[in-house]
Amino acid sequence: MGYVFDVKTNPGLDVRRIKVENGCYEVYAIDAKGAKVETIFNPQTGEPVGSEGAE
Repeated sequence: MGYVFDVKTNPGLDVRRIKVENGCYEVYAIDAKGAKVETIFNPQTGEPVGSEGAE
């Protein structure tokens, strides 16, 4: 599958934490403007399935 969250394809994000919750990967980061961002990924496909924060 490769990396679930590739920092190269998400410039300007400072990843602070990655954890597994309810069977999905949750990536917590700070965007270039200083806003908190949370993105949830399907562990089977690596596709994002939800997010909170800056878009």
